[in-house]
Amino acid sequence: MPATVEEVNAAVGHFTRLQKVAPLEVQQDWDALTELMIAASKVKADDAESVQQVADLAYATEANANTASEWVKATCGVDISLGVQVTP
Repeated sequence: MPATVEEVNAAVGHFTRLQKVAPLEVQQDWDALTELMIAASKVKADDAESVQQVADLAYATEANANTASEWVKATCGVDISLGVQVTP
């Protein structure tokens, strides 16, 4: 089932709030992931170019995602590599 607008906005909001407090060790990585979330929230599913731009950005930020995920696991003991359910 596709995410609702409210769910998408909530996810972007979580990433944006975390971006503001991200430790220096992963700040650039979290910035890149937040940029990806914002871009994904604006994708036009019926526009191939829009979808491709987000897909390209997702590939481009893969290393950032891995670095941030590894840092969170090492520092907090939480594995976010498969995603997490975040509720407001």
